[in-house]
Amino acid sequence: MKKHIFIDIDGTIFSHTSGMSENVKQAIVKAKENGHNLFVSTGRARSVIDLVIDSLPFDGYICAAGAHIEINNQVLKSQLLPKATVEKLMDYFTKEQAGFVMEGPTYVFYDELGKERFFSAARDKHKVEAMKPHMIPEHRQKMASEYRRGVDDVNKFLVYPNDIEHQRKIVRDIEKDVFCIVNPGSLGFEFVPHGISKAEGIKFLVDYLNLDHQDTIGIGDSNNDLEMLSYVQLGIAMGNAHDEVKEVADFVTKDVEEDGVVYAFEHLNII
Repeated sequence: MKKHIFIDIDGTIFSHTSGMSENVKQAIVKAKENGHNLFVSTGRARSVIDLVIDSLPFDGYICAAGAHIEINNQVLKSQLLPKATVEKLMDYFTKEQAGFVMEGPTYVFYDELGKERFFSAARDKHKVEAMKPHMIPEHRQKMASEYRRGVDDVNKFLVYPNDIEHQRKIVRDIEKDVFCIVNPGSLGFEFVPHGISKAEGIKFLVDYLNLDHQDTIGIGDSNNDLEMLSYVQLGIAMGNAHDEVKEVADFVTKDVEEDGVVYAFEHLNII
């Protein structure tokens, strides 16, 4: 029976220490050959989807945690943060000396500190080779100052406070205006407008494509996958998922380093 599978990227099909394995790539191709619908469902904005993932046979993308949705290269929805709000937040984070990254459908904008922290993982010499194919193309990268010169293209922010107290202060200051998605175990956090979530993105596609909810599957690992795994008919948590994600899942597969998506596909006879 044809399934509609919504797949997270980071920590699910992509490891930040080893990249994406050939087994996972082959499993995605095989699942598509077997007639299933495959959709990316990620916190990344569209501009941060790397060329490796773009080369795989996904039917569509739910990006920026639900703020941007497209199928077959057709944009169905892209909720941008208002320019006045973005510039106000840029001024606020600059004053707070918090690094920030602004992601949109076309570009990624950084301030200097945000860019340094955003790419810090890739500086680990043990990760450089694995990360190279997944780096954001240079033509998609811009400095934050370029946004002020007229480019209106931001779905979400990533913020890098200096410590946990600084993080709490920033969240208190901005939570009235935006919905914060805090990443447990990490000082950095991301936020999108109120009402945006991966689950809402999936609901949109289920309605738009007239899909049967009974055949929906979601796979993820992080707290921004909680609503997605609760909404779909079958929620799958990665072995490396946060405990609260495993608690809402119907099935827990293996770790991303053990090709957990492949194991789940085989377990469910997707491949």
